[in-house]
Amino acid sequence: MLSCASFNKLIYPTAADVTAMASGKTTPVGVNLNSLPVPRAPSETQSEISSVDSDWSDIRAIALKLGVQNVDDLHTERFKVDRQKLEQLLKADSAIEGMNGAEYFFDNIMSTTDTYVSWPCRLKIGAKSKKDPHVRIVGKVEQVQRAKDHILGSLDSRGTRVIMKMDVSYTDHSYIIGRGGNNIKRIMDDTHTHIHFPDSNRSNPTEKSNQVSLCGSLEGVERARALVRLSTPLLISFEMPVMGPGKPQPDHETPYIKMIESKFNVQVIFSSRPKLHTSLVLVKGSEKESSQVRDATQLLINFAFESIASQILVNVQMEISPQHHEIVKGKNNVNLLSIMDRTQTKIIFPDLSDMNVKPLKKSQVTISGRIDDVYRARQQLLGNMPVALIFDFPDNQTDATEIMGLNIKHGVYITLRQKQRQSTLAIVIKGIEKFIESLSEAIVREWTLCISVCVDCRQLLLCGLQVCVAAFDPVGFR
Repeated sequence: MLSCASFNKLIYPTAADVTAMASGKTTPVGVNLNSLPVPRAPSETQSEISSVDSDWSDIRAIALKLGVQNVDDLHTERFKVDRQKLEQLLKADSAIEGMNGAEYFFDNIMSTTDTYVSWPCRLKIGAKSKKDPHVRIVGKVEQVQRAKDHILGSLDSRGTRVIMKMDVSYTDHSYIIGRGGNNIKRIMDDTHTHIHFPDSNRSNPTEKSNQVSLCGSLEGVERARALVRLSTPLLISFEMPVMGPGKPQPDHETPYIKMIESKFNVQVIFSSRPKLHTSLVLVKGSEKESSQVRDATQLLINFAFESIASQILVNVQMEISPQHHEIVKGKNNVNLLSIMDRTQTKIIFPDLSDMNVKPLKKSQVTISGRIDDVYRARQQLLGNMPVALIFDFPDNQTDATEIMGLNIKHGVYITLRQKQRQSTLAIVIKGIEKFIESLSEAIVREWTLCISVCVDCRQLLLCGLQVCVAAFDPVGFR
């Protein structure tokens, strides 16, 4: 049986290998290669081989080694495996001295199924890349399927890999990423996930995207989502009138302002507005320290307005993508009216039909009211934000009509998409964040009846659909 490196060298020959093989100086599988065509670079998209005219033109050598007379009887499969699981195997010891766990695992599969398996034996452990590597299997159809089942039984990425798409104000992205990317790197390292912020925001000055994608294991994505939410900035603003004669206007150098910044870990920003004879005061802190931001704001209002401080209203602005306005506001504005009534605040959404509203302003929502009320309204708007969970599902495990039937029963929107060159469905479940916990439980109860035969997918639904469950459930989120 060929080693991983030998087999990979056979099916992925270098230019030097091709020259040596053509001259007859080397014969990796002990056959007369003069009768074989010169190998070409393997196709990265082709999943089946049934002819020597394919990119795997050296398939004859593999056929001879497997004892297969007709190359048309050979079949190949190419599929992804879980990177983290493969790395664990590479680091593990095996029962045979000189072989690591991964080498023993694949060698055993090749021996028991009479197939050849090409796998990334030189995979860099702990690399920055989070992409799942591919594995190729060559053999007879039934044997290839057996080998694939064995490999996916231990290394399937579908059972642990999910993608979550959530909306986070584009104005908050740089704050979440942190200086030098340190904060988001720490989140990704701690949770073993990949978090993607839209690249278009850097190059397009007139159109911004709020969508953030999180990809990784079930537990990792949940933790990453919680940390992203907690890493968002919290900004509260209010108008400060120009002080009368003899009374100094507070600014960055005012000792009391410096004390507030230091004690409450906030940043106080002053912006003059001459036409209105006021100064805009912006108090900026972190969501994870929201109570400190609110306390600092109240003390600043008390300092500036003294006896009339209780009458002063504050503003909070947040970005909600225009395409999500109707979802957040609800049918006939029922959600919006309910939030304003409960919190005694005023919430203004931009008029999307007004051509005078600049594109960037069409996503800007303003909340006005008292400090704690405004914060509660903000959290309840976040609770009505859409969220999507995407994962792969074998298309032969259950009837698609049963899946789609959950749309009405559980008040969610489910779409199915057949993935090209793979026998899997991409399932997208959309809902709103404040109902995600009960939504997940309902779907788990329903789907486990349909897919109990599929252990990996059953585990996915039992555990994975709770990815969105509020590990971060801010005050007033519901």
